[in-house]
Amino acid sequence: MKRLLLLCLALILLISVTTSCHKNGNNESSQWNFAYTIEKRSFMQGETICITVDVTNIGKRYEFFGSAVDLFGPAELYLNSDENQTLETLLFTNPCDAAKSVFKKGEKAQYTYYFYTNENSPEGLYTFKVPFGGEYKIFESILAVNAPPTEEELAVEDLADALIRKEYPTLSLENCRVDINQNTKGEYSVEYTLTIGDYRTYESYHVKFNADKTVKNFHANYEGKYSAYLLFATDDKINAAEEKLTKQLEKYETHSGFYLSIDDQGYLCLNAEVIVDSLFNDHEHKFFTERICGLQQE
Repeated sequence: MKRLLLLCLALILLISVTTSCHKNGNNESSQWNFAYTIEKRSFMQGETICITVDVTNIGKRYEFFGSAVDLFGPAELYLNSDENQTLETLLFTNPCDAAKSVFKKGEKAQYTYYFYTNENSPEGLYTFKVPFGGEYKIFESILAVNAPPTEEELAVEDLADALIRKEYPTLSLENCRVDINQNTKGEYSVEYTLTIGDYRTYESYHVKFNADKTVKNFHANYEGKYSAYLLFATDDKINAAEEKLTKQLEKYETHSGFYLSIDDQGYLCLNAEVIVDSLFNDHEHKFFTERICGLQQE
């Protein structure tokens, strides 16, 4: 139950991941824009985690000795609840290159980090900290590590799958994330959350079981509302919306993370929110939106 609760929390947080940037020195603005890519957001114990980091110079020209990769440093992937609990990674080494180099504004550097889990890796949410060129970036709650499901949980999921396929035959289970939880009475609940690309939607399906594994009840939220876009929301369209939104957000140090919505004209959109400080210790909310697709081929 603990594993499943943590997984559920992780998936909720991934809708509105908050990032933060800490810089060495007293500079008010960052020299670098950090971004990362990861293949998925939930990992089972025993899996290898691969995180690719891209850094863009958004400040003045930067002179240094070595290659652009030398500006990276050893990264950490640590447990949110205990920063001392870090995942094992390869020993970080920099190429030996003493030549003087210039990192111009607009230029990019990339490095891929690998982290390893095993049966002793703590379950929970993990935060990623990566250094580059005298600064470091913290991406909070980017993934969850969980223990593999038990045989009993798998059996309950099979029962729930059968019911969902019968009651909602048009739903694609392959596009759903599944969370299983058990309460103190021994009753199970199984939740299916529809995803488009790497993003959760508000469309979900729920099945509750009694302690003897008989069905207690089931229901759906926003049935069919988002799944109607699965055919049209291609990877290319999602990537295009991500790139446009990323460009709009470059000047902001933090934002809510990307999340999906449907606008008033019926378009599936990718969104982000930024909170900006204003006068008199107040703040304002700025919302950014890029359309992904409509309900027809474009």
